[in-house]
Amino acid sequence: MMSFSFKTLAKEHTYQTMLLTIFIAVCGTHRPVDEAMCGDGYCDLVLEGFKEGTRDILIEYKALDGDADRDEMGKTARKALEQIRRKDYAHGRPDAMAYGMAFSGKRAAVIMGRRRPVYHARGDPGGILTP
Repeated sequence: MMSFSFKTLAKEHTYQTMLLTIFIAVCGTHRPVDEAMCGDGYCDLVLEGFKEGTRDILIEYKALDGDADRDEMGKTARKALEQIRRKDYAHGRPDAMAYGMAFSGKRAAVIMGRRRPVYHARGDPGGILTP
C-alpha cells in the first residue's frame, strides 16, 4: 500500500501530483488533464467527462504555508474558486462543476460552484456561481 506523509506535502504541486495520480487510477467516467489550457489561463486539473451524462469538473488548488486556521483555509478555497470564474476556465463547458481547494498540512478545505444557466449577448454561457 502506498501512502504520503503530510510532511512531504509542503507545496501546491505536490498536492496536484498526488491528486492527479489518484484520479488517473480510479477515474472511469472522466479523463484527467493536468494544467489544462482553459479560458484565460491554465486550470490545475480538469476532469473531462467522456461518458454520456457526466459533467466536466474544474479543480483549482491553493497550498498554504504553516498551520492555517479554518477561516484562512476557507477564504483561500474561495479564492481558488473565484480564479476559475475570473479566468473563465469553464468557457465552452456549459455544465461544468468547479471546485476550489486549499491545503495546509493534514487539512483541506473544498468549495464547490457550478455553471450558471445565464447567457450573454454573444450567446456564451455565464460564469461560475460561488456559494
